Amino acid sequence: MPKFTIFTCTYQNANFISRCYNSILKQSVHDWEWLIIDDGSTDLTEKIINSISDNRIQYYRLQTNLGRGRARNYGCKLIKSPWVVILDMDDLMTQDRLNYADMASVLGYDYMISGVGLITNDLICDSIRPAIYTNFINVFTHATLCCKSELYKSIGYFDSRYSEDQLMIVTLSLEYKGYVVNEPLYLYLESANQNIDGAIVANIHAFSNLFKLVFKYKKIKFYIYILSFLIKFIFLKIFKFFKYDYQYFIKNRVKSNINIAKIDYLNFYLKSFKKTC
Repeated sequence: MPKFTIFTCTYQNANFISRCYNSILKQSVHDWEWLIIDDGSTDLTEKIINSISDNRIQYYRLQTNLGRGRARNYGCKLIKSPWVVILDMDDLMTQDRLNYADMASVLGYDYMISGVGLITNDLICDSIRPAIYTNFINVFTHATLCCKSELYKSIGYFDSRYSEDQLMIVTLSLEYKGYVVNEPLYLYLESANQNIDGAIVANIHAFSNLFKLVFKYKKIKFYIYILSFLIKFIFLKIFKFFKYDYQYFIKNRVKSNINIAKIDYLNFYLKSFKKTC
């Protein structure tokens, strides 16, 4: 049994499979399997994955689209390795991500999170987000998560199509010991499917899910966090009403400490993926 299960839930992302797989192959740690839950895709996802000759790939296709929350909870039950590593199909990892996760496990941490290189559709990194990017609670980019599998399965996700990961993020942040790596080990494609209508719906779900967690933890900081979602919702409505460019909003949100050297390194690394786009 490998130490790491790289866990990917996907829907209509056939165009990204090849480069995502190449990202896994580049890892300096090779003790892994790739668990893919296809949430009812109708594109070429199944055909492309079945064409890859690698017995480390475990592929399951749901007959209907259940949404990310239910698809992730379905996949949770299939994880057998000691640690789980999240990877979205349209994103990439740097070569040493699993090496850092291995270090976190050896040091006795419950989970690991990392910084993020934010990339465009043209595979250009234009900025970096830190591992933790709010002072309200230790909010992190869910896709950077590497976690003890038993803990991961015990927490699970909200059964919703949007912001299902709030349960996982908040529970880990408040109750468990995390290894925080500010190095950008994860390359996140922000604009692949982003649009303002989807962002408004996602924000409503995030507000609803966080409100449920307020009653569980009863921490005053949650009210501040929820207020931030309300403010964001108002701004999104204003953007929609005045027909502002939402991609501009995406490009300029939560960025930090631009490190030119790191961005240059990530862009050099990304060059090897452009031919698999």
